[in-house]
Amino acid sequence: WVVVGYLDDSTLGIFGSGNGGVEEMVEYLANDEVQYCLFRIQIEPDGSSVLSLPKNRDIFMFWSGPNVDMTERGKKRIHEECVQKILCPFDTAIAAYNRDLITLSNVLKVSDENTANKVIE
Repeated sequence: WVVVGYLDDSTLGIFGSGNGGVEEMVEYLANDEVQYCLFRIQIEPDGSSVLSLPKNRDIFMFWSGPNVDMTERGKKRIHEECVQKILCPFDTAIAAYNRDLITLSNVLKVSDENTANKVIE
């Protein structure tokens, strides 16, 4: 996983990286910042086939902490597409606004291809 954030209004930098999973990554999210994350989760087989193997799902996440002003959030949201081009490839993009709800279980739900609402809030 990697967490990218703003060093100033127009410069991005890496705020953290690791391989400890969603729970570890969440520790690097700031309540007063807009940040972008790229991380991988493993999808366990559903048991429908003896030959089923775990699959990886790479996820891009737009994070806006609860203390970010709505105007600031909107300004930074327009940078999302540019950041996605840098952090690609990924399988799906989600957004999150409540760090307490960013769990592996919730990420699995909102990142599923059959889920229309790709937001954790």
